[in-house]
Amino acid sequence: MFIDELNLLLKAGNGGDGGVYFRKKKYSNHREPVGGNGGNGGSIYLKSDSNNHNTLTGLSNTIKFVAENGKQGTKNNKTGKSGKDLIIKVPVGTIIFKNKQLIADMKKDGEQLLIASGGYGGKGNANYNSKIVPRYARSIVAERGSIGETVQIKLDLHLVADIGIIGLPNVGKSSLLLKISTAKPKIAEYPFTTITPNIGVIHNNQTIDKVIAVDMPPIIQNSHIGKGIGCKFLKHLNRVKIILYLIDCTNDNLYTQYNIINSELTQYYPKILKKKVMIVITKIDLLTSHLQKQSIQEFKTFLAKQHNNNIVIEISTLTNQGLKILLKEIMTLLTKIKQNTKKNETYCKNLTRKYIYTSELKINVVNGIFIISGNKLKNLHPLIIKNNENYSLEYYYTNLIKKLGLTTELKKYGAKLGDIIQIGNYRFSFAYD
Repeated sequence: MFIDELNLLLKAGNGGDGGVYFRKKKYSNHREPVGGNGGNGGSIYLKSDSNNHNTLTGLSNTIKFVAENGKQGTKNNKTGKSGKDLIIKVPVGTIIFKNKQLIADMKKDGEQLLIASGGYGGKGNANYNSKIVPRYARSIVAERGSIGETVQIKLDLHLVADIGIIGLPNVGKSSLLLKISTAKPKIAEYPFTTITPNIGVIHNNQTIDKVIAVDMPPIIQNSHIGKGIGCKFLKHLNRVKIILYLIDCTNDNLYTQYNIINSELTQYYPKILKKKVMIVITKIDLLTSHLQKQSIQEFKTFLAKQHNNNIVIEISTLTNQGLKILLKEIMTLLTKIKQNTKKNETYCKNLTRKYIYTSELKINVVNGIFIISGNKLKNLHPLIIKNNENYSLEYYYTNLIKKLGLTTELKKYGAKLGDIIQIGNYRFSFAYD
């Protein structure tokens, strides 16, 4: 089964809670806090892999991917074990949308993208020997681990190939791919044998490293409005450098075939027509009359009058006539294209910075409550207080407001002494010196 679009739900691991442990000193009644920090939650990465069979089928059986949670901090100030990162392999050419926004286009093998960040581990009570918590509460305080990120993503695969083979039903697309590449497509005499794209590596004795060809499902008139298989697979031509129009010479009207292909491609995506095109006339071993040969010459004359400079080659996949010439022309044209291609690509990490950026802190006033949110609060988690002494928790948040420099900002928003401030799920009264 060929799948080129898929929705996934990703859940990064939660951070482990900080530990609350004590160690009694020898010859003393004082208990020393020795609770370690919690481990970080596992993050989720997407990695492009050229060995991933050019389909998303392998991911379709798992709807939700979950990374490991971090472990809680332990005694003797030992940090809890961090959750293992989860790496999801996708085919090269996969476009990623996160929360309906474009995140990255993974065009190269081995690219890796952080898509869901794991939660941070909370601090254990061994860390609390500072003024932010009252002296009588320092030993009983620890932080909770933060929640790992949950995201909905869409994967949209656009196959990465050099050559795209296109034509009407039964013109010999799969037969050509079978002859010139390593692919083993299904071949039969009935129409629409190819219902999903087939990919193969072209047999190449020249200097170009690896040339990939893709055989597209057939086009018919009005494919762009859903007739036949429709145009759903034509997006895989977006990345190709050369498009081969296959024209069946045994068909009465060569012009009609050519015009249908051109028209459907224009209706689907006009920029595709800016790509290099080669006209391949197939089944020439079946030419039996002078009229058919004359029809081919007239078709070549017609193309010449269009001033499109398209190369026209006659082939037979049965007798192998013209195949060597076709491959030579493909390699020559590809070499020219690659020499003229500007090396101006955008990498995943740059796109990531652009699309997931949010401001560090925000203040919103809802029904008289001043709600503080933002990425900067990720490390400042609610405290675990063993004896539930709320006065120490409120003391913590009051000092946190001062530490973040938010007292002045809250006053600008109209906050007064005694007003309710909310951070996360905790509310407390606004107080300042």
